[in-house]
Amino acid sequence: MSPIIHGGVGWLIGHRASSRRLRVVTAVAAVVADVDGVGLLVSEELYIAWTHRLCHGVGFAVVVAVLAALVCRRQRPLLAAALAVLAFHSHIILDL
Repeated sequence: MSPIIHGGVGWLIGHRASSRRLRVVTAVAAVVADVDGVGLLVSEELYIAWTHRLCHGVGFAVVVAVLAALVCRRQRPLLAAALAVLAFHSHIILDL
């Protein structure tokens, strides 16, 4: 699935949020799981070995939620974390 589609779905998940920052954080949370695809820049073998293993799990979802809460700590950090987790999991569902 294209990162553009993941980002669009993340934006739709956060579209009713009170601030643009929260919408952007939600959209980024929907795309960030594809960061493990950077291995393709090094070699195809590295990409095949590690894609969907490093950043497509529960541990990385927790990291994304904590980072979202920290970025939005002056606004609504719990809402930011919840939306980030929802957007992250939408990424996993769309990949399936």
